[in-house]
Amino acid sequence: MKYYRHLLISIILLVSLFSCACANNNFSTDSSKESADLYDRDLSFNYTTDITKNYSVVNNIDNGWNIVNYTECGSFSKELNSQNSNYFLSAFEDYYAILNESYFLNNNNELNYKFSLFTKTGEKVTNIKSIYDMDLPSNEDKSLRIKELFNKALNGHAIVTSIDYKNNNVYLFFNDLDEDFLINDFVCLVIENNGIIKDFFSLGEFIGEKSSKQDNDNHNHNHDCDHEHEITRLYYATFTQENGIVLWNNFSNTVTCISSDMKLINKETINDCPEDAISFSGKTSDGIPVFEYVDLNSNVTLFLVTNEFKKITSGRIDSAECRYLSENGFIYYISGNSLFCWDVSKGSCEKIYVFDGIDYCSCKNIHMNSDGDIDVMFYDYFESKLFDYTLSVNKNVDRTDLVVYKYSFDEYIDDCAADFARMNPSINVIVRTMEEDSKSLTVLADEIKSGQGPDIIIANRAMLETLQHVGIADDLNNYIDKIILDELFAGILNYGTIDGKLYGIPFDASIYTLVGIKGLSDKEDWNIKSLMSDFESIKESNPNIRLMAVPEYPMTVNELLLILGTVGLDYSDFVDFDRNECYFDSNEFIDFLKFIKENAESDNAPYLSEEEVYSLLKNKQAMLTIVEGGFVGFSSKMSALYNSCDILGLPLRKGTNIITCYSCLSINSFSDKKELIKEFIETVLSENCQVKYSVNHVRKDVLLNHVYEHTDITPEPIILIGGHNIIPLGGKSDNSSFLKEYIETIDTALPATIEYEIQSIIIEEASAFFDGTKSAEEVAKLIQSRVQLYLEERK
Repeated sequence: MKYYRHLLISIILLVSLFSCACANNNFSTDSSKESADLYDRDLSFNYTTDITKNYSVVNNIDNGWNIVNYTECGSFSKELNSQNSNYFLSAFEDYYAILNESYFLNNNNELNYKFSLFTKTGEKVTNIKSIYDMDLPSNEDKSLRIKELFNKALNGHAIVTSIDYKNNNVYLFFNDLDEDFLINDFVCLVIENNGIIKDFFSLGEFIGEKSSKQDNDNHNHNHDCDHEHEITRLYYATFTQENGIVLWNNFSNTVTCISSDMKLINKETINDCPEDAISFSGKTSDGIPVFEYVDLNSNVTLFLVTNEFKKITSGRIDSAECRYLSENGFIYYISGNSLFCWDVSKGSCEKIYVFDGIDYCSCKNIHMNSDGDIDVMFYDYFESKLFDYTLSVNKNVDRTDLVVYKYSFDEYIDDCAADFARMNPSINVIVRTMEEDSKSLTVLADEIKSGQGPDIIIANRAMLETLQHVGIADDLNNYIDKIILDELFAGILNYGTIDGKLYGIPFDASIYTLVGIKGLSDKEDWNIKSLMSDFESIKESNPNIRLMAVPEYPMTVNELLLILGTVGLDYSDFVDFDRNECYFDSNEFIDFLKFIKENAESDNAPYLSEEEVYSLLKNKQAMLTIVEGGFVGFSSKMSALYNSCDILGLPLRKGTNIITCYSCLSINSFSDKKELIKEFIETVLSENCQVKYSVNHVRKDVLLNHVYEHTDITPEPIILIGGHNIIPLGGKSDNSSFLKEYIETIDTALPATIEYEIQSIIIEEASAFFDGTKSAEEVAKLIQSRVQLYLEERK
């Protein structure tokens, strides 16, 4: 038997299927038909209504199924001023066709439809910028009707709900709506492969009576939707294997079968079912449409639509996004991220494959080819791409393990690993979350020496320094392409650089800095001494000014000491880690302790909101505040403070901005998978993953390519991240962005190791001065002695 790929349309409006109630599963057809064999054609297996007998699912994926081919089919870019609303997909023997529906975010909220045709190898056949640009039929009446339809589509009064492919033509099915968004007509455009509109015909005579406006209002109210035209009672269509058409709707659960010569064959309604109960779930191997619905008892009913309606099963089986019924009694279906195979003759069901990296995908098609392989296709609405997998059973596929140890909870690496595994089916990416404790490094070193360790290590900078010191970490300059290196912020490279070599690379970073009211010392001269001098000078004319104001945290002695005295100790005048020396007994540190005690707030000081903090600085009632985070957070804070404050940095050596990275990627220098590691790093640092999974980006081009100013969407600057999410940014008074300021800040930022032990010593000993039991000089000597001992021990 010759096999064909056939249409599977995922209906977004029917996602609620799985929670729908159905009081009983009776068709209006004669129930005596239900026990009959349903296939009386060429198929070697007869599906019957008792196929749920002994139905049980075995979650065993060690069964010989492997991916033998993977293809990405197309990428559909989106204009800045549009937002994806829907997409429609058809899969067939040699091609994929997709219609991408977008709303233009302007005053008219206009609709646009793009149409693209791709071969199964991903080659683009045609890409029409808009269906409105297509050539129209020569028939004047049809041309005028199509123009009218397109005009109505622009304001949501003509809505595409289905797409199919037959006889080398693409068929687009439109719901033509009146001014009250009620069904006026159901029409079809016939489009040739080259994008020319070949024909136009109406199916309006088969859709029955129009619903009343009251019925439509009740429907909208029940579905709690703000956009009436998005949830209007709509019709859908697909072809049968005899070139007929099946219509169904999302309100009356009526299915209509029409012959190829446009005559009504049959029309049936499922009794006592709520709206949105029916879902089109796929086709059989010879092209018969398969539908299903779920009742309150979680029973799933599958039925076929040919010249008559035939129930093939009803029982406790998995709901599915799509199904494929083979000729030999197997039902393949997707549920969640897994592919299942239901052996109908035995009643057994196995999970045969789990797909990585499809969390944002909708499954659109399952099909078995002439070799007995299974094709599964997903649509990723974030990337606007089609992913086509071919799975084969008992074909040897060499799989390679790539092992990643991460010593922190980091979803970004998990997401990137899933993407990498999806794009490289022969690679088994194993991500293990490890405990970080005093024995971590010893255990890791022992594993690496024995050849059992990870290929990639995700750790913080302190652990990275140790890995480099013992010779485990490899120089990443040998793995990262220069094109990517050039796009990384300088501060990112600074963070992972040790002794002139790049041993780690962060994939998520933010900045931590201080801003102060205008008129303070220049950033180049900003340190502890100038900070104290500036504040004392301001207090002479403004005695009630606060030293610092930070949302949600009173600036107590401990808070001020931590922020101003212990953050960025690598660049402090009080510690020299290169020489293993400290200077906490200096007059400058003693004066600093006295300064903190004099200008701190009490422990019971009221908490401040962000707005209150901004107001204090604008009115010069506070001198400093903290600005931290990625570009979005930075923009929000700077927008509120820009005209009142300047970026100063921490009061360290010449005002230092700190780059904050919770973890970075390093490489086991003993791994023998150098090329594979290189490909993995390219995925982790790719613009695609940065845009999709991160909000604290490490690449300049992600911001440069996705930040927009002076658009017709909003007067404020915006950023496109997380797929197609448009996020307004805080901007300047002229509505320009803070992109230049952010890049300058993060490019000059330096990594800072958090020295918890030294922080603990300083806070613990300083408390005796703050509570009055010891002098500042006594405390400074104690801190000096303990920190110096710690530095000597850590050699």
